[in-house]
Amino acid sequence: MHPFDHLVRMAMREVPPYVPGTPVEEVRRRFGLERIIKLASNENPLGTSPRAIEALRSIEALNVYPDDVNAELRRRLGERCGVGAESVALGHGSNELLRYLFTLVMEPGDELVCAKETFSLYHHDARMLGASTVEVPLRDGVHDLSAMLAAVTPRTKIVMLCDPNNPTGTRVSREVYRRFLSELRPEVLLVVDQAYVEFADEDAVDATLDLGVRSNMLVLRTLSKLYGLAAVRLGYAVGDPAIVSWLMRAHVPFNITLPSARAALAAIDDHAFMERTRANNEQGKAYLYRHLERLGLWAYRSAANFLCVRLPVAADRAHLDLMRRGVIVRAGTSFHLPNHIRVTVGTPAENQIFVETLEQALESWTAVSPA
Repeated sequence: MHPFDHLVRMAMREVPPYVPGTPVEEVRRRFGLERIIKLASNENPLGTSPRAIEALRSIEALNVYPDDVNAELRRRLGERCGVGAESVALGHGSNELLRYLFTLVMEPGDELVCAKETFSLYHHDARMLGASTVEVPLRDGVHDLSAMLAAVTPRTKIVMLCDPNNPTGTRVSREVYRRFLSELRPEVLLVVDQAYVEFADEDAVDATLDLGVRSNMLVLRTLSKLYGLAAVRLGYAVGDPAIVSWLMRAHVPFNITLPSARAALAAIDDHAFMERTRANNEQGKAYLYRHLERLGLWAYRSAANFLCVRLPVAADRAHLDLMRRGVIVRAGTSFHLPNHIRVTVGTPAENQIFVETLEQALESWTAVSPA
């Protein structure tokens, strides 16, 4: 054991590392494949907003520290949510904002209420600080808001709602959500992670519309998905200025780089790219559902840019078998879905390759050895 190990806080020693989607280069090194498609991390299959790329190319120097206030970007993002710049905090991805929030609020013995089958980073970050997670199983793949309300105790600091949910892609109904909102104790902070809401239908919950109803609430959004800016890492939080001011106090100075801010300002005006992305996503989901049904497989009805597919084998085996064939998906194991995979909706060509590869793997999974 290294001497540093003894210095690490006890709570942190029990936290496993976060495991992201498998990189393409790792698969190439491991299996020696040339054709590899990555459908594991819900990235935009059409690439990046052309306007964002143009903005990045216009940068002439990087020797000066970036603007640490980013008033214009915060104002522009706030406009989209009907709030002012003072209600918007920026992060190096929305995950950074979540880490700030937990650092501000959670202490050993505190509780976080969240779904069991949801984004694993919620559990991860709470445990880092010695807090406990109260995991509420989904009901038919959707957040069970009644059960989440019942799980709240005097020790509950935060209730975390991922909508649309990662990894199932499901969303809550507006009626049930509004009832949940009215019944949740006012002293409990509600955090609604809406990384995928821009792919959802018009009847989906837009949590920013309820900020005037509930002040103790924060909504997380990202530019990684719809705008194709995953590599520049920019997320934002929308909430009461009192909460945002605490996030600003906790933030790492200069966490938003000049390239990130320039790309974001350009991308949020690229409506043509957004519409192409949404159209590709809807067409791709229809194609995948049709072929999954043909193969006798089932997937949750998704309001996001991915599908969560139930398989007749363990998720880890499916992940490996598909990866050997050049298709990277996400195993559901870390999401407490041991017989599911999560697959990003790709381009038409990528979706076709996925279906063909899945069909080949399915034949091997269901083959019966001769007696």
